[in-house]
Amino acid sequence: MHAGIVTLLKVALAASVLTFSVAGCSPTPPPASAPEAVVPAPPALDPLTTQRISDLVAINAAVQAFYNANGQYPVTPNRGSFVSVVSAGNDWIPGLAPTFMPALPSDPAGSTDQNNQYWYASQGGSYKLIVHGVGAACGPEVEESGILRDPARSEADGTCWAYGFWTADMANY
Repeated sequence: MHAGIVTLLKVALAASVLTFSVAGCSPTPPPASAPEAVVPAPPALDPLTTQRISDLVAINAAVQAFYNANGQYPVTPNRGSFVSVVSAGNDWIPGLAPTFMPALPSDPAGSTDQNNQYWYASQGGSYKLIVHGVGAACGPEVEESGILRDPARSEADGTCWAYGFWTADMANY
């Protein structure tokens, strides 16, 4: 036989061994897929945390709208010091209400303690908006709607007492 034909027969024979099962055997079925893992639902948020998240999302949207209209974020007194409803009154983010939202909310717990409030700071080019003093309600479940746990108010063990929104340069402020 011609060497080329022998080589061709060897290749054809090898291919048939690879593509056909042994006579009398059925092809091996594909492996069964692993059962889907059941992921437990995250714990339900308490009503105060739910309201705080809703408030922060609304305030942040208004802050962004202010920025889009004015080319800067609302500036706080002392150009970047934190303010809250306790320290600055009902217009604690200057120029935001009523143009960009009807009124600025205050923390739903109703505390008059400066440490348990919504806080805002901006010098115009960047900002930080957080709810401060939340303790146990600062788990990963709050990280919805773009909300972040505040790295400047968190411990290495995961303990956290503030969350909110900010520009990148204000993360550790």
